[in-house]
Amino acid sequence: MLSPAQVRISLLQLYYKNKPIYNMSFDTNITSYNNDNDKRSNRNNNNDLDITLFNKSMNYLFLRYPELTMNVSVQNDKLVKTYNKQKFSCLLDNHKDSETIQQIEYTFQNTPFDISNELLVKVLYLQHANKMIFLFSDIIIDGFTILIFFKELSTIYQSLYEKRIPFLQHISPVSISLHSSHLDFWKNKLFSSNQFPVKVKENCSSFDEHRIPFIINNDLLARIRQHLATLQITLFDYFTAMFHLLLYIMTHHKEITIDTLFGNYDQENIGLFNDIVLLPFSFDDPILHSSISDYISLFATNLLQIKNNRISLEYLCHHSKCTNLPNIRIHFEYSNKNTDKFYRFGDAKLESNLYENSSNQIRQLLTFNVCEFQDKIECYFSFKKKCFDNDYVEKMISVFSHLLSCENEKLSTIVNNHSHLFHYYSLLYSEKVDKRLLTYSFAGQYPDITYSEFKNKLDQFT
Repeated sequence: MLSPAQVRISLLQLYYKNKPIYNMSFDTNITSYNNDNDKRSNRNNNNDLDITLFNKSMNYLFLRYPELTMNVSVQNDKLVKTYNKQKFSCLLDNHKDSETIQQIEYTFQNTPFDISNELLVKVLYLQHANKMIFLFSDIIIDGFTILIFFKELSTIYQSLYEKRIPFLQHISPVSISLHSSHLDFWKNKLFSSNQFPVKVKENCSSFDEHRIPFIINNDLLARIRQHLATLQITLFDYFTAMFHLLLYIMTHHKEITIDTLFGNYDQENIGLFNDIVLLPFSFDDPILHSSISDYISLFATNLLQIKNNRISLEYLCHHSKCTNLPNIRIHFEYSNKNTDKFYRFGDAKLESNLYENSSNQIRQLLTFNVCEFQDKIECYFSFKKKCFDNDYVEKMISVFSHLLSCENEKLSTIVNNHSHLFHYYSLLYSEKVDKRLLTYSFAGQYPDITYSEFKNKLDQFT
């Protein structure tokens, strides 16, 4: 059986065959590992990484986690999960010219997977750049379990390098829970309106993405941590609340609903175990006249209720029978990268910030990504580049940065001080049909679905 998320991704990837909309890639830099002092050597030596041993390690990992070799195809008009028997082999490139290397890297990251026929993980070794790029389909892995992937791959390689049989703890399969008992909560939680009036430069259905990063510096992060400690609120809760507030400033719409990822990480396993979950919040008058600290506390309480009644959006869309599900154009994603940034591979060291590369394609209108590191927060806004211009997004970042420095100000005062965001554009974003929502609803009917029916529905609006 496929999970609801895997069904949804498979349907869209099969439909948009030529779009890398579910590619996920990570860069790793290769340096020498100095056994004497456990520090990085300054020399660069491509021979430090044994490619034959690396390939063996990947194939060993596939035996341990067969889900990494899964494919999804259409057979008799049904989605069918199969397992690929191909042996893994790392792709090698020995070009020396930097521009050529950049082009090869770009092409590799943005080539869509054939999810029915090829392995859904690829690795490109740029030998003269001392760099490896790991490319995955979202169907087989998520942003959290990628940490387990690298850790176990390193363990296997090191064992084979030392001519030992890899010893790894037993893993248990992860069961899929649909949480059907939480439907009543969500029926009462959803707003009566499905309108979320985001203003844009122009209406466009293109997947072309632009991304603008920014960093929250150490001093500001320290003040935020201190403030949250008194409120007993997590960084995830805080940044989710601040993003909702930013969206209210942009739209002046009281009922804000976005979506985010919640993971299933009780056991160490590799795969796609997260769910897309709705995050609704209402900016009623009492909240607008409260301080930002009170707002954060109220938001965290609301978020806890959502966490306790978690349900996959695919299941909700189909089984709630609601007509008031919101158009989900805005996405929030938070990841904790407080982990080792290097992995030993014999005489080599693979270093990475485990920060996902851009595929230059975006499914949503706007996403906000937050990556927590030990001493800093790295963020970026990703958006449909024909719908927003860079100047507008830079102003969003400026307003958001100001929100982070506020502790006792009233929300109404903050909103009034940033009215320029609301007035920047005049055109409301619109779609004839919310194709994402249609896909979620269809995926929620699995296994009682046919691909042709899904394709015919999407063809009507594409």
